[in-house]
Amino acid sequence: MPPWETDALMPIQDLNDLLASPDGVQFLESQDIVLDQNNFVKRLTAPAQAGFIEAYGATHPKPVYALQQVYIDCTRSMLDRMLLLEWLEQQEDCFPFFLWIDTDLAGTDALMQRFFWPLFGKRASVRFSAGSNDPLELRSIPIDPSRVEQALEKLNTYLSQSITGRKKVTRARAKERYEQLKAVFLQHKSGVLSELNHSVTYFLLNHHAGLNPFSVLVSDLLDRDLITAEVNLYLNHIDDVITVFNHAVQTLHERDIDPKVRPLAEDYLPLNFSCLDCSRRLRLRREVQDQDVFAVATCRCQNQYRFHLGNHRLSIDEIVEAGPWSPDVSLTLFMKDFVSGYIGGGSSGIYYGLVMKDVLEKVLQKRRVPILLARPTRADDDPEAFDSLLYSYLMNHTGKHLGQTSGHFSVCSPSG
Repeated sequence: MPPWETDALMPIQDLNDLLASPDGVQFLESQDIVLDQNNFVKRLTAPAQAGFIEAYGATHPKPVYALQQVYIDCTRSMLDRMLLLEWLEQQEDCFPFFLWIDTDLAGTDALMQRFFWPLFGKRASVRFSAGSNDPLELRSIPIDPSRVEQALEKLNTYLSQSITGRKKVTRARAKERYEQLKAVFLQHKSGVLSELNHSVTYFLLNHHAGLNPFSVLVSDLLDRDLITAEVNLYLNHIDDVITVFNHAVQTLHERDIDPKVRPLAEDYLPLNFSCLDCSRRLRLRREVQDQDVFAVATCRCQNQYRFHLGNHRLSIDEIVEAGPWSPDVSLTLFMKDFVSGYIGGGSSGIYYGLVMKDVLEKVLQKRRVPILLARPTRADDDPEAFDSLLYSYLMNHTGKHLGQTSGHFSVCSPSG
């Protein structure tokens, strides 16, 4: 009997617990969530709609993607998924790409506005964007050149302290790499933070990891109007979505599986809107008057927004026309008809793999695409391990803590 159906004293907490149990792995596979790469490829079918293939000129008929916020650095978890995308490039019919979320709140993840450096046994923070930008989407934050220069000076100091006492050639090589990285930062005297982050991350991926994943930004998906129809479909079933979602969350709790999400409120909408005056991202709420449905929000600057979604047939047309909008974490659901597969990590494996699967199947009568889980790499036995591609690049590390062999990233065998 699977452990989540017993009165076990040690309840399952997250995806790693499931992966540690043969019964847990079997349960995940029954939900179309797999670890084996060949098994995953065999499950892939052509997407229901060709919109993404046509919009981005995909060279193969089965798009597969991973996603993450646009960080200024690259973590081991991201690299684990990119390695799988690289492996998929060699597979017949697959078109792997990385979807960068530039529409998330900048304050929700530290790596969107800062990077870290190991120093004297602690983790030092180097921030290049003001804390006042935390309530804004990354694509809305203007680059502050003076702040970036200050961050680079601090990084240079930390690097100098880290290489003190090392061989002269090692110190010279580190300083040369710093100047190369600095040039990438300083190319962006204007523009928005998401552009700076994207450039720096891709420089690190190309020059240190030997990786060059096909890149797509969420803001570009929105500009191309690619997922609007899927959002409208979702809205027209919103009551059933809330009911099924909350039941799925409750069921996982009863099985001692952490769903990683909270139940949805009655006024829930999967939509955000950026204030036209101060750019603060606002979560839109649902308000019903007679037969009319509205999406409403009030900004701290006192601006009030009220968009008519419709009565019998709901649409986000007014929101799209008004200004910058973005979807919440339901984005993966809206992508479903345009892709063949998804590369997931811990939280997304539970959220999209289990909770949203119920919403798709029971409410929208759609089948969720197969999920390939990226096996996390371990760095416990590497004394110099630090989860940062930026650090690895400047220190010229090629250690196994980043999955590298001879300066290039490797991927586990297809058998997993």
